[in-house]
Amino acid sequence: MELCSDKLQAGQGTLSLTNHAFVSPTTMARLLEITAGMPAGSVFPEASASNFVQTNGLPCLVRDHEKGTEFIVNVEPLGSMLSPSGKATTCPADNQIFLNKFTLESFAVRLNKSLEVEPYQRPTEDFYLSSVTFTASAYSARDKGNLSTDYTDLCEKIKAKFVEQVVQVGQKMITKCV
Repeated sequence: MELCSDKLQAGQGTLSLTNHAFVSPTTMARLLEITAGMPAGSVFPEASASNFVQTNGLPCLVRDHEKGTEFIVNVEPLGSMLSPSGKATTCPADNQIFLNKFTLESFAVRLNKSLEVEPYQRPTEDFYLSSVTFTASAYSARDKGNLSTDYTDLCEKIKAKFVEQVVQVGQKMITKCV
C-alpha cells in the first residue's frame, strides 16, 4: 500500500525511543489483513503470533521507488496520544506513516514522500544476527563528555530492547540508558 511519509509531531518525542514507525489504526488493520494471506511464521514467529504485534510492532518493508531503496521498520498503530503537557497530538491519517528523525536520516527519506509499505516476509535462512557492531554517543550536545557507559550493560539493554526488531547496516537507533 502507498503511504506518505511524515515526522513525529509536536509532543510525540518519547515515541522516538521505540524506533518504530506509526500508522493509523485503520492502516494497521489493513496491513494485518495482508499478513493473514501469508505463510504462517513468515512475518513473525509462530510461537508468539498471538501477542507479537502488540509487543514488538509489525515488521514492514518500506520501498522508496524514486530512489530504488528499501528499509524495514516495525510499525505500530497510533490512534491518539497526549503530549507530556497533556495536549492531544496529531496522529497519522490513513494515508500516512510517521517516522522518527533517526529513521528519516538513516534512509534519507524526505517528508511528504510516497512510500510503498507492506508486511516484511522474513527470509527462511540466515535471518538472525550472530553479532552486531555499534557505536554509542550522547544524544544531545549538553550530554557530550558525560557519557560513561558500561558496554556490557549497554549490550544487554540493546539485546533486550531490540530483540525482535529488524535492523540494517547503517541504521541509526536510539535508546535511553540510565
